[in-house]
Amino acid sequence: MRRSRAELQAAEHVSGHLLCVAVLGGHARPQAAWPYSIPLAA
Repeated sequence: MRRSRAELQAAEHVSGHLLCVAVLGGHARPQAAWPYSIPLAA
């Protein structure tokens, strides 16, 4: 099955966001890392 471009972009965004969460998850204050995870996951 072929995926639409929007679906691929959404999957890349989610996977990128999860990667950022995994990398930044060790911080004492995750909410402080939130602004940095947005551009990295975009």
